[in-house]
Amino acid sequence: MEKKQSQLDLTGAVPLQVQENQRHGSGYIAEIEGLWEEFYPHEDLFLGARLSRRLRADQNWFEKLVRHAPTVGTFYEALLRDILHEIKPARLQVGTGFVFDMERRKASRQLDVIIYDCTDKAALFRNREFVVVSSDVFVSAAEIKKTLTLKDLRQHIQNTVNFRFGTHRSSPHGVQFINVFAYSSRCKTRAMAECIKDELSRHINNFHAQTVSGAAVMLVALYIT
Repeated sequence: MEKKQSQLDLTGAVPLQVQENQRHGSGYIAEIEGLWEEFYPHEDLFLGARLSRRLRADQNWFEKLVRHAPTVGTFYEALLRDILHEIKPARLQVGTGFVFDMERRKASRQLDVIIYDCTDKAALFRNREFVVVSSDVFVSAAEIKKTLTLKDLRQHIQNTVNFRFGTHRSSPHGVQFINVFAYSSRCKTRAMAECIKDELSRHINNFHAQTVSGAAVMLVALYIT
């Protein structure tokens, strides 16, 4: 008699036994709008809660006074950078500007927030918060949105996915992270995850090719963000 293989359904609820099995240290997993995510209830979350309340208070206060869209956008960017200045390690700097790819002699699009480390090497250009840094001192970056839409997310991925920002220090060679920070969102968490997956899949498909003899090949992607 042929033995049937059991199929694992990953689209339904995660059984309680599985949830308990995934606990390690002080971490736990929780369902957020249909997606399972891992959390660690330590001091960083308490700090995050305090900073979130401050951001919300300043946001509500400012918008009662000013409605000029460009000024509001600049305010949101500066507000988050001020928060990052308070919580960053001493060796890191926070600014806005560009990352310059020294190999291709090409600058990235302007980034709202750039985190960089000039402990051993100075920025290529710096004027107060405005900087141009090379990828070897670049640590991370963020795009800031007052209200996030799927169109914003899709456009941001398309603009940054293939730029050589360098290598994230805790990731394999060539992998870099660009963050998107939004004060509010019109998107559900699952819709954002699907948007990211679709855009990355579309990008990776560009590296599929065919030889003259008809063999399917996949070209090497040296950098991905």
